[in-house]
Amino acid sequence: MPLENTSTSPGRIATTGAGITLAGARALNVLQGMALAWGFFLGVVILTGLGHASPSTLAGIDAVRSDPSVADAVRLADLPLGARLAAWIGTVAIFLAWSAVLGAAARVSRQVSAGEPFVPGVAAALRVAAWACGAAAVLVPGMWVATAAQVNRWASAAPSPWGEVSVHTSGVPFDTVAGLLVGAVVAAVLASAFGHGSRLRQETDGLV
Repeated sequence: MPLENTSTSPGRIATTGAGITLAGARALNVLQGMALAWGFFLGVVILTGLGHASPSTLAGIDAVRSDPSVADAVRLADLPLGARLAAWIGTVAIFLAWSAVLGAAARVSRQVSAGEPFVPGVAAALRVAAWACGAAAVLVPGMWVATAAQVNRWASAAPSPWGEVSVHTSGVPFDTVAGLLVGAVVAAVLASAFGHGSRLRQETDGLV
């Protein structure tokens, strides 16, 4: 009786790998959508100061405390619009940058699963991710500093409903900026590599 061949064929392995890669691409797209939705939600909260949102919602602001003898606490909506707008720009920049990175990663995974990674769209998506991370790396520290400066200026005026107000800030987020810079460099290098591969493929197709 002939023995059954239990070894997995290369074709089946390739098909399974492509399916896993495609599933990964879809998961990355879901995460991208969640990042955009969360960034939009935070933007609405920051700009409008919905409900009893705390001032610590602002990036770079740890706490804004009023005089202990005053019953009313300082809310996010009480802070100047300029401070909230600056914080919104910095926060949204982070979510847009990582959304671009997730989108580019999903595009790469999708093309790899299809067996055609070197197409112009992949390099373009990676370039968008690189620019988004680079822009966010510049915007984030600038907006955090601007937010803290405006909140401190507002607190120094000693608004009468709260008495003396103290502000605690967290400073420039060097870890976040470093992560964005690394993301920009990696995306730029990958964009160059995929762009070169795409050009080589077009030249090869033209010779056929």
